[in-house]
Amino acid sequence: MVSVSLDVPWSSLTYLYFELRLKNSEKDKLIKIVAHDLRNPIGSIISISKLLLLEYDISTENRKMISMTETAATDALTLISEILENHIQQNYTSLKKSLSLNKITTQAFELLKFKTEEKQQKLNLNLLKTDVKVDVNREQILRVFTNLVTNASKFSNSNTTIEIDLKTENGFAIIIIEDQGIGIKSTKKSITDLTKSKQEGTLGEKSFGMGLDICKRIIDEHGGEIWFESDESGSSFFIKLPIHLL
Repeated sequence: MVSVSLDVPWSSLTYLYFELRLKNSEKDKLIKIVAHDLRNPIGSIISISKLLLLEYDISTENRKMISMTETAATDALTLISEILENHIQQNYTSLKKSLSLNKITTQAFELLKFKTEEKQQKLNLNLLKTDVKVDVNREQILRVFTNLVTNASKFSNSNTTIEIDLKTENGFAIIIIEDQGIGIKSTKKSITDLTKSKQEGTLGEKSFGMGLDICKRIIDEHGGEIWFESDESGSSFFIKLPIHLL
């Protein structure tokens, strides 16, 4: 066994440790400030682009360029949102509450159905006949729904259907988000490995590889599991959460 001696006082090491912690905290704070401040101007670009596309007297070439601007700005806004989410401290699981699974899933469905309609897709929701409660942080779980349904839409063509199914099994709630998309081309079978994939959507939508990582961290913190199955006929993502026990 080899021992290593450091001729550095513990007081100096302690000072260095806290100085590094402070610098890291300052870096994270700066990233969040910059990302947050960029959202408004980029959001304005998206809004203006949408308004310009409503005009009838725009040439085909200009319409194409405006559409490309809107797409690029939307991709940038998505990346900024994921950077912000990725830097948020994970201690808000302490804000968990016992919530109706049917109710919170319905809230997510109402918010996301307009997103899928933009791509001429249909979003269906199949609730539990007998509702259960789960101990969750509402904002975090809605974030998971948003990421997974948005991905399902991104990797599916128009005139296809996305299903959200709820089931219960051995004291757990199972949420299944199933699409009729192009499937996952990556040979990786775990969520962690899949986050490194940069597969494009059916309309060329960019993938930053952060959304699934965020989903996994949130579900892990809730004591659950997340996994997927995929082939050429589509993909299914499964979320398993403990049912609240009275």
